[in-house]
Amino acid sequence: MTKHAWKLKDYGSSWDTSEISDDMNKLVSDGWELHQSMSIPKCYEVSRRPDPVSGLNDGDSMSMSPKMRVLFRK
Repeated sequence: MTKHAWKLKDYGSSWDTSEISDDMNKLVSDGWELHQSMSIPKCYEVSRRPDPVSGLNDGDSMSMSPKMRVLFRK
C-alpha cells in the first residue's frame, strides 16, 4: 500500500512568476503539499569571439536557462 501520492512539476522559462504561484496555489488547494523544490540548469551557453587574450572579453557572453522542479505529495 502506498502511503503518499507524488506529483513532479517543472516550471521553465515559459512560466512567469504569477503563473507559477497561481499553479502552485491551485495544487495546494487540491490537497497537494510542496515536499521539495530544486533549481536545475537546463542549458549553459558560452559565446566567445576569437581573441588572443584568454578568458571572456568584450563582446563575449554567457547564458544559462534554469528550470525549477517541484515535488508535491498528497
